[in-house]
Amino acid sequence: MALDLGAFCYNFDPSSGGEATNSRDKKRSVSWRLDPEESLSDWTIIVTSKNSRQVSTYHVHKNFLGAGVRRSQYFTRLFRLQMSSDTLYGFAESSNSTSTIELEDSAATAFPDMLDFLYSSSKAAKVTTESAVAL
Repeated sequence: MALDLGAFCYNFDPSSGGEATNSRDKKRSVSWRLDPEESLSDWTIIVTSKNSRQVSTYHVHKNFLGAGVRRSQYFTRLFRLQMSSDTLYGFAESSNSTSTIELEDSAATAFPDMLDFLYSSSKAAKVTTESAVAL
Protein backbone atom coordinates (compact mmCIF):
# COMPACT_ATOMS: atom_id res chain seq x y z
CA MET A 1 0.00 0.00 0.00
CA ALA A 2 1.41 3.42 -0.93
CA LEU A 3 0.47 6.52 1.04
CA ASP A 4 0.88 9.88 -0.67
CA LEU A 5 2.13 12.31 1.97
CA GLY A 6 2.92 15.23 -0.30
CA ALA A 7 6.62 15.56 -1.05
CA PHE A 8 7.29 12.03 0.18
CA CYS A 9 5.79 8.73 -0.79
CA TYR A 10 6.10 6.15 1.96
CA ASN A 11 5.62 2.51 1.17
CA PHE A 12 4.27 1.02 4.35
CA ASP A 13 4.24 -2.68 5.09
CA PRO A 14 2.12 -3.41 8.21
CA SER A 15 4.12 -6.58 8.88
CA SER A 16 7.40 -4.66 9.09
CA GLY A 17 7.00 -3.62 12.74
CA GLY A 18 6.75 0.11 12.10
CA GLU A 19 9.35 0.30 9.35
CA ALA A 20 8.78 2.45 6.30
CA THR A 21 10.81 3.33 3.25
CA ASN A 22 11.11 6.65 1.45
CA SER A 23 13.46 8.33 -0.97
CA ARG A 24 15.74 9.67 1.79
CA ASP A 25 15.91 6.66 4.10
CA LYS A 26 16.14 3.16 2.71
CA LYS A 27 14.71 1.65 5.87
CA ARG A 28 13.67 3.56 8.95
CA SER A 29 12.26 2.32 12.25
CA VAL A 30 10.54 4.21 15.02
CA SER A 31 12.80 4.23 18.05
CA TRP A 32 13.08 5.84 21.44
CA ARG A 33 16.65 6.71 20.39
CA LEU A 34 15.47 9.20 17.74
CA ASP A 35 15.02 12.90 18.35
CA PRO A 36 11.68 13.22 20.20
CA GLU A 37 10.41 15.89 17.80
CA GLU A 38 11.28 13.79 14.76
CA SER A 39 9.80 10.56 16.13
CA LEU A 40 6.70 12.24 17.64
CA SER A 41 7.27 10.64 21.03
CA ASP A 42 4.33 11.09 23.38
CA TRP A 43 5.69 10.07 26.80
CA THR A 44 8.84 10.81 28.80
CA ILE A 45 10.39 8.45 31.31
CA ILE A 46 12.89 9.86 33.79
CA VAL A 47 14.97 7.15 35.44
CA THR A 48 17.01 7.90 38.56
CA SER A 49 19.64 5.44 39.79
CA LYS A 50 19.14 4.79 43.50
CA ASN A 51 22.74 4.89 44.67
CA SER A 52 24.55 6.98 42.08
CA ARG A 53 21.60 9.40 41.68
CA GLN A 54 22.34 9.55 37.94
CA VAL A 55 19.30 10.72 35.96
CA SER A 56 18.51 9.57 32.42
CA THR A 57 15.61 10.77 30.27
CA TYR A 58 13.93 8.62 27.61
CA HIS A 59 11.40 9.93 25.08
CA VAL A 60 9.16 7.00 24.21
CA HIS A 61 5.95 6.08 22.41
CA LYS A 62 2.98 4.81 24.40
CA ASN A 63 1.86 2.50 21.60
CA PHE A 64 5.14 0.52 21.72
CA LEU A 65 5.34 0.31 25.52
CA GLY A 66 1.67 -0.28 26.28
CA ALA A 67 0.17 -1.87 23.17
CA GLY A 68 3.02 -3.19 21.02
CA VAL A 69 3.82 -6.82 20.33
CA ARG A 70 6.25 -6.82 23.26
CA ARG A 71 4.27 -4.51 25.52
CA SER A 72 4.98 -4.05 29.20
CA GLN A 73 2.09 -4.80 31.57
CA TYR A 74 3.29 -1.98 33.82
CA PHE A 75 3.02 0.62 31.06
CA THR A 76 -0.24 -0.86 29.71
CA ARG A 77 -1.86 -0.37 33.12
CA LEU A 78 -0.35 3.08 33.55
CA PHE A 79 -1.57 4.32 30.16
CA ARG A 80 -5.04 2.77 30.56
CA LEU A 81 -5.47 4.40 33.97
CA GLN A 82 -4.27 7.67 32.47
CA MET A 83 -6.82 7.47 29.65
CA SER A 84 -9.78 6.43 31.77
CA SER A 85 -9.33 8.45 34.92
CA ASP A 86 -7.09 11.51 34.57
CA THR A 87 -9.13 13.62 36.93
CA LEU A 88 -10.48 10.83 39.13
CA TYR A 89 -7.10 9.80 40.51
CA GLY A 90 -5.19 12.99 39.75
CA PHE A 91 -2.04 11.23 38.53
CA ALA A 92 0.72 13.76 38.00
CA GLU A 93 1.99 11.44 35.27
CA SER A 94 -1.24 11.95 33.33
CA SER A 95 -1.10 15.71 33.24
CA ASN A 96 2.49 16.01 32.05
CA SER A 97 2.94 12.71 30.13
CA THR A 98 5.98 11.87 32.25
CA SER A 99 6.86 8.94 34.49
CA THR A 100 9.60 9.26 37.07
CA ILE A 101 11.08 5.94 38.17
CA GLU A 102 13.79 5.22 40.72
CA LEU A 103 15.68 1.98 40.01
CA GLU A 104 18.63 0.10 41.39
CA ASP A 105 21.78 1.14 39.53
CA SER A 106 21.99 -2.15 37.61
CA ALA A 107 18.34 -1.90 36.47
CA ALA A 108 18.79 1.76 35.49
CA THR A 109 21.82 0.76 33.39
CA ALA A 110 19.82 -2.03 31.73
CA PHE A 111 16.73 0.15 31.09
CA PRO A 112 17.80 1.10 27.51
CA ASP A 113 18.15 -2.63 26.71
CA MET A 114 14.57 -3.17 27.88
CA LEU A 115 13.36 -0.32 25.67
CA ASP A 116 15.26 -1.76 22.70
CA PHE A 117 13.53 -5.10 23.33
CA LEU A 118 10.06 -3.50 23.53
CA TYR A 119 10.64 -1.61 20.27
CA SER A 120 12.26 -4.50 18.41
CA SER A 121 10.36 -6.60 15.91
CA SER A 122 13.06 -9.25 15.68
CA LYS A 123 12.86 -12.37 17.80
CA ALA A 124 16.39 -12.03 19.15
CA ALA A 125 16.99 -9.83 22.15
CA LYS A 126 20.31 -8.37 23.23
CA VAL A 127 20.65 -9.87 26.68
CA THR A 128 23.72 -10.03 28.83
CA THR A 129 24.06 -11.65 32.24
CA GLU A 130 24.09 -8.21 33.83
CA SER A 131 21.00 -6.93 32.05
CA ALA A 132 19.04 -10.16 32.57
CA VAL A 133 19.66 -10.14 36.31
CA ALA A 134 18.92 -6.41 36.58
CA LEU A 135 15.64 -6.56 34.68
